[in-house]
Amino acid sequence: MVGTKLAPPAGSGAKLTTRLLAALMALMLCAGLMPAVPAWATEAPEGALLESTGSVTLVIAYDVDGDRSSELMLNKSYSFYSGKATLGDLLAAAKSAGDLLGYEFSGGYLSSVTFADGTTVRNAGDFSKYWASYVNGGYASGDEASEGGVLKSGTSYQFEWTGYPSPIAAPVDWKATPEPELSSTICGLVPGARLAIAYDSDGDGKSEIVVNKVYGFRTGATLGDLLAAAKSAGDLLGYELSGGYLCSVTFADGTTVRNAGDFSKYWASYVNGGYASGDEASEGGVLKSGTSYQFEWTGYPSPIAAPVDWKNAPNPSIGTAICGDASSGSGSEPGQPQDGPVAAVNKYDAAKASTLMQNLAARFSKGGSDAVIYPIAVHAAIALNSLGLGKNIDSKAIFEGFASYEEKYGCAPGAGQYGKYIISLNAAGVDCTAVADGDKVRNLVQEMEELTGKSEPNIYEAVFILPVYGNAGYAQTKGLGEEALVSLILASQDEGGLFGSGQYYDSQTTAQAILALLPYQDDPAVASAIEKAEKALLSMQNADGGFSLDKSPSNSSNFDATANVIAALVALGHDPAESGSLITDNGSSPMGFLLSLANDNLSGFGGPTIYDEVASSAVALLALAANDGYQKADGAFDVYQVKAVSQEPAADPAAGQTTQGSQTPSGSALAPTGDDAGASAGVAAAALLGALACAVAARRKASRAARDVVVR
Repeated sequence: MVGTKLAPPAGSGAKLTTRLLAALMALMLCAGLMPAVPAWATEAPEGALLESTGSVTLVIAYDVDGDRSSELMLNKSYSFYSGKATLGDLLAAAKSAGDLLGYEFSGGYLSSVTFADGTTVRNAGDFSKYWASYVNGGYASGDEASEGGVLKSGTSYQFEWTGYPSPIAAPVDWKATPEPELSSTICGLVPGARLAIAYDSDGDGKSEIVVNKVYGFRTGATLGDLLAAAKSAGDLLGYELSGGYLCSVTFADGTTVRNAGDFSKYWASYVNGGYASGDEASEGGVLKSGTSYQFEWTGYPSPIAAPVDWKNAPNPSIGTAICGDASSGSGSEPGQPQDGPVAAVNKYDAAKASTLMQNLAARFSKGGSDAVIYPIAVHAAIALNSLGLGKNIDSKAIFEGFASYEEKYGCAPGAGQYGKYIISLNAAGVDCTAVADGDKVRNLVQEMEELTGKSEPNIYEAVFILPVYGNAGYAQTKGLGEEALVSLILASQDEGGLFGSGQYYDSQTTAQAILALLPYQDDPAVASAIEKAEKALLSMQNADGGFSLDKSPSNSSNFDATANVIAALVALGHDPAESGSLITDNGSSPMGFLLSLANDNLSGFGGPTIYDEVASSAVALLALAANDGYQKADGAFDVYQVKAVSQEPAADPAAGQTTQGSQTPSGSALAPTGDDAGASAGVAAAALLGALACAVAARRKASRAARDVVVR
């Protein structure tokens, strides 16, 4: 469980004591009364000043006035350390330099840019307009276009706002682009400062070096930034500041060493080997290039017997650059952790959850604004069935969308799309082995199997194909069998427990894999994989109650990932709302995090990690249904288990009434179709998404963007 401890309330004894100790510490530092450790180095170690070893250009173009002709918004070069900086660092440098006010990545790819004038341009939910990536003028895909792609010196990284299937009419002529301006280095990487930390780990009175690295930094970076860089790089797990001075360090192995209450043991500060006091030893002290900032665990009045001899210490290694703004600002209460902002408190509200669930159920039911459940919103159909509202699913409109898939999307549905359609129709009580289509009857399950027999699906497809058998209950007759699908999914798990593909493993796919594998957990290999995945997901929860999408440094809570994870963890017996292991230290819960992003009238959602509101609302309904099942069962609840669909009219979802049914594989055959009037804005959006999916398969975005656009 992850959380941020809140400071004691104003006027409390704990706070007063902390303030007095901080004042005592500052007084002793300023007066020079702390014990000196003369063995520290008297000058900066050799190699502390780093040299720039490469440069790249960042170019961003946008159609400012809507005349379908792009204009250059940014064209600058930035220097960096070869082999160290990434495309994400390049964008961070542009923001740090004021060339951009902000930016966002989704699935590792640029999804939003806020220019210096405050204009924000974000990917459209249906990707009809999006930020396209280019490298040296050529269309970019995979790692070279992603946030974590390592920069190559002399390369031009370009982003242009364009569209699919209609790209911008007059894109920037990259060959004729003017020479770029020179800007600040990436995160200010030319200067360097050394961070050195020593501690007596075995209690023999002799200090040992724990951290010894040089970090590049931007102009104006502070000692607080230096510590933040060490944490961001994984060189430290955490630290705390009290009154602006270091008071606690958590090493990479999890060991935490904190100042004693009476300062008989504490973290002493040194700069270039001399005892430091005042600003140069404090959080806000501005870094000086080539300087060594050292912290050693010592004591007063008896310092450690054998401090580190910094003159003979090894040369420091090169650490990650110090990026962004200071992670800890002045004005915080002494004693409160200073290595990040205080997390939002997102507590569960049962009444709010109930109203939101009813409203979303109405949206996705017959007559609702999103009754045409297209593949990206498959979770809505699963949720409605789980709530006993399967009869309310507009199976006719869903099948019409499927029957016209190729016409609308420009390519035939793949096996993964088949799986989603089958799951949605089955949730409505349709027997997908005998679906009436005009004057013929189609077996959608066998059609899907023919595709899996020709081409092995990827992990993002497999997690929606396997439930056709394991949850919907259809018998496998041809193509890739259940055992092979299970093996494929298991082979897509990394050592840390997450599921994914290539270099990208994420919590959303992991949650979907858990739910798909649950019917097969009698197999020891499956049970072991689920347990490992469960631990991985639990480790990715943030203090605000939500879950990160992946293990990248920008690990803030992601809406869609959190909703998927809720459904998976509920199936494993975790309460996402009111009690248990998922409540963070500040009282937040996963359901509380989702509810915090609901709009005022509780009809949908908004937030920085929501790029397709309909798809996000669909998976939110899945999480709400899972939570509803958990609270009623007072225990584990698998929202993927299919309930029989009553032939009686289902209850009005707006009234919050549900009917219960037993698990069953399928229902009645679908009546002949032909009325195209049911096509709505949702189907139009689906057409664009499907077209993009086909283009993605042929062009770019690797597994991450394909997952973002097609799989959610």
